[in-house]
This record gives sequence, C-alpha cells and structure tokens, in this order.
Amino acid sequence: MGLGKFGSKVARQAKGLGMHVIAHDPYAPTDHARIIGVDLVSFDEPISKADFISLHMPFTPSTNKIFNEETFAKMKKQIQIVNVAHGGVIDEDALVEALDSGIVA
Repeated sequence: MGLGKFGSKVARQAKGLGMHVIAHDPYAPTDHARIIGVDLVSFDEPISKADFISLHMPFTPSTNKIFNEETFAKMKKQIQIVNVAHGGVIDEDALVEALDSGIVA
C-alpha cells in the first residue's frame, strides 16, 4: 500500500523472494509499476487477497485510520501487516480487536 520510494524498494525485494506483488497507490504511474513488475489494483484487492501487507502511504485526511474495523473485517485470517507509514493510518483500537480475533497475526 503505497508505491513511492520505500514502497517500491520493498516491492522489488518481495519480488526477489518470489512473492507475487500487488499494490495500491492512486498516485503511482502505471509505467513505474510495470517496470518493477507490480500490478496496480484497487484498495480493496490487497485487503481481501494478501497474506502480507506493507504500508508506505502518507498520512493525510483521506488515509487517517484507513485501516479500521471495516477494513480488518475484509482481510484473510492471519494476515501479517508491516506499518512503515505514519501510525495514524491504522485505528489502534480496531487493530487490537483484529489481533485478539486472529485476523492479524
């Protein structure tokens, strides 16, 4: 989630480990994604399909608590999340609930 400088680096490293990488970034050029071998998708696609999510998005009014109870409910059980973004993109109370219920590993 986020395909800027850091998100792109993580995507390349994940590809090097043999992972299929999909990304959501409304500002990333499709040619950049193609060059690094990443499929750009809607926000909901990685939420519902991913085993791992790495967050690299800026903190803005539109990303404030974007990972909330509703978002966690759409995730596969035992998903692993790495947040390199600003802490405010995750609703901490919802994260605790997701951890307690086994949605997030």
